[in-house]
Amino acid sequence: MLREREFWAQFNNSETRDIYNKFTEICRDFENSIKPNSYNNGQFHIDQAISRLNNTGWPLVFSQTAVSQYLLKKDEEGDSAVKASIDFLLKGKTSALDINNAHYFKNYIDAYFFQNGDSSLLKANEAHETTLYNLRNGYRDKFEADSNQFTKDKEFWDSEFKVTITRIMDRHAQFTKESEEQRDEIVNELENIKTSYTEKLRLEGPAKY
Repeated sequence: MLREREFWAQFNNSETRDIYNKFTEICRDFENSIKPNSYNNGQFHIDQAISRLNNTGWPLVFSQTAVSQYLLKKDEEGDSAVKASIDFLLKGKTSALDINNAHYFKNYIDAYFFQNGDSSLLKANEAHETTLYNLRNGYRDKFEADSNQFTKDKEFWDSEFKVTITRIMDRHAQFTKESEEQRDEIVNELENIKTSYTEKLRLEGPAKY
């Protein structure tokens, strides 16, 4: 995910900002899932990341696809070129405000030929679709595996915590019992000493007279 965010961060136009923000949200979910202070919410953040990955289509566009590489080249021509390419290739629409702009229109047509041109471009587009599918499923599987591992780890540590607490409570109970027994033993011993001393005084008193 960091690689995806870094790829889209290098663009110099505003049209790809939605893509960058999408991967930033996924990265943030994953980062939040492993923060020590959000342990109890880790599962929630991982589920959020998986949900974002499962929402296919715009603006979820992976860097290794043919369309992404095409957009990177168009980025050198400015916002209008990228916007026209995104409108045709990813959104499937035209901009009513821009369609009369010659530069926008030219790049819109370029995007059409990129997608529907000669066999090499068709193969590139097919490769894009296949790569996108594999990437999406690969990331989703990775997050689901992390989610499952997180659940197992949480269950393990919850179990270990309960065992540890039980041991501490048992040791405390044993310590309390032993302390009370020692206290009772000392008290009894002192009571015996007191009784013996009192009896000694009682017997010695009449003997003096």
